[in-house]
Amino acid sequence: IALTGTIVRHLMLPGLLFDSKKVLDYLYRTFSDDIYISIMNQYTPIKGANLPVNLQKKVSWEYYNCLLDYAVNIGIKITLGADFKIIMLFVIVFIKEIFLSVNICN
Repeated sequence: IALTGTIVRHLMLPGLLFDSKKVLDYLYRTFSDDIYISIMNQYTPIKGANLPVNLQKKVSWEYYNCLLDYAVNIGIKITLGADFKIIMLFVIVFIKEIFLSVNICN
């Protein structure tokens, strides 16, 4: 199934959860459901590179989950097609089960 429209891919960076939330706020406030939003956590630091401390690690699953949860709470439909949506919902539910007692989102 082909999708029509615009897909915005947001690469979450470690230590910048607040900034990612602001990006999602802007995108949703400006475009609502007129765009598709893909939130990515694939950032991988390059070994030996002279990077700021927060960029010397990968994005943690806890923070990625917080951003996905935030996106859903403000009304964003995280989707790139039905299969992707099912996978994302599974990941959200699975991670919430693991980290139910940990609240790092605030």
